[in-house]
Amino acid sequence: MGYMVSMETKTCTKCGEEKPLALFYRHKKSKDGLTQSCKSCVNVRVAEYRATPKGREVKRSSERRRSQTEHGKASARARVAKYSKTDAGFLTRKRYFVSKRPTERYRKENPEKYEAHKKVQIALLMGWLTRQPCIKCDEKADAHHEDYSKPLEIVWLCRAHHKERHREIDATKGVPHVH
Repeated sequence: MGYMVSMETKTCTKCGEEKPLALFYRHKKSKDGLTQSCKSCVNVRVAEYRATPKGREVKRSSERRRSQTEHGKASARARVAKYSKTDAGFLTRKRYFVSKRPTERYRKENPEKYEAHKKVQIALLMGWLTRQPCIKCDEKADAHHEDYSKPLEIVWLCRAHHKERHREIDATKGVPHVH
């Protein structure tokens, strides 16, 4: 036997429209067991309140309390697990766990290069150096060091010409180029 659906309606006190009972939230203390305002009017009111500083603080403290409960912790774990299965979640996890190690290894294996790169970044931030376009094609460029022992003697090359220059350097050293 199926459920009987009553097609009763109620008038929202906020917008004044007559709507089906399903469009009102339940409310135990109300005579008819439903809120006086329809769901869309309640949602608008709540959104407006949450946009205020007090509303944001109330929401934050409520979320903080909920996150301390077992149900809140389980819910957070489920959200993370679900997100991790998406492409964006996979990439985020991969960047977090994988990207730190090669950077640290590069710094340890190439201290002179790392220091030269760092000095260029500081010089750019302090205004001692100004980023220039590529000397070959006038595109946006990166700093290229011909000699890492002279960190502020640089040539501005776009990514394509920078890679090309490193291929030339590797070829003169006899280092095979890996794509």
